[in-house]
Amino acid sequence: MRIWNLTTGEVNAILFSHETVVYALAFSPNGQFFASAGKDKIIKIWKLKDRKILKSFVGHEDAVRAIAISPNAQYLVSGSWDQMVKVWNLENGKLITTFTGHQDRVVTIAISQDSQFIFSGSIDNTIKVWSINNGNLITTLSHHNNWILALAVSQKENLLVSSGKDQKIKLW
Repeated sequence: MRIWNLTTGEVNAILFSHETVVYALAFSPNGQFFASAGKDKIIKIWKLKDRKILKSFVGHEDAVRAIAISPNAQYLVSGSWDQMVKVWNLENGKLITTFTGHQDRVVTIAISQDSQFIFSGSIDNTIKVWSINNGNLITTLSHHNNWILALAVSQKENLLVSSGKDQKIKLW
């Protein structure tokens, strides 16, 4: 992994820790730490200032393809090729819950601005909406005709946008 200075365009640091390819990165809302995850099934939390690993989360059975840190900085959510979505306590690293229901690999994750809902996209062509509070599946959105590739949540509006391999962008 490389940390870039966007002002100068220079590489500030090169970090080595994962055994294989890194698929996902996420910054904390305050920018003081970031997370990395990859094919080695491990999620690592890094302190940006000294570029050291603070903790590692282990629990997925296959590559971790997507991660997101909640806006309130309480949770890290991970999606994996093992078809699971996991919610981790960011402070102590403990697994809070595991969501199951996708029929194929999870490749994208988004979290609502109020940190109450998780959106997971899969190559099973669905988006699942989960409640962090009660651990339930709220609904399944299945209007794409192919893999879900990306999800984003609006910071100001109560909106979700998705893109799929079907070459469509949907606003929910």
